[in-house]
Amino acid sequence: MTNHWEGNPYRRPNSPLWHIVDEDQSGVVRRRSTKTKDLRIAREFLATTLREVELQKAGRTDPFAEARTRPVNEFVVEFKQHLEAERCAPRHVSATLKQIRAFLAFAKITTIPSITTPTPNGSSPGSGPSAARRPATTTPPRCAPSAAGSNG
Repeated sequence: MTNHWEGNPYRRPNSPLWHIVDEDQSGVVRRRSTKTKDLRIAREFLATTLREVELQKAGRTDPFAEARTRPVNEFVVEFKQHLEAERCAPRHVSATLKQIRAFLAFAKITTIPSITTPTPNGSSPGSGPSAARRPATTTPPRCAPSAAGSNG
C-alpha cells in the first residue's frame, strides 16, 4: 500500500491536484492545495511559500501586502467615511465619489496592482530603462521665444 501523504508536494488520494505541507511563522503545520496538476508549478509554489515564511520569521514583511489584495471599492468607502468625518459638504462628498467611481469604472480598476501607467514611448511598464527615456527627436515648445523675433 502506497502512503499518499509522503513527499512534498504530494497528491491526495483521488485528487488530480498537488498539495503541500509547510509550517507557518508560528510553527503550525499547514496542508494546502496548490490548485495545479503540474508538479513543477507545485514545487515553485512550495518554494515561494517557504521563502515567505522565512521572511516573516525574520521580521521582513510587506506592510502593504493586505492593501494590494483589497478591492479598490473598500478604499473608496473608507475615503467617503474620511470626508464625512472631516465634515465636508455633502455635495462635495457625492461629487468627489462620483468622479472617483466613474474613473475606476472607465479604467477597469479592481485592485491596486491592476493600476498601470503608460510610459512615454508607449511600451509596457517595467520593460527596462529605455521605457523611461524620451524619444531622441522632440519638437520645440510652441511658447518658446524665437531668436528672430527679438530686438537686440
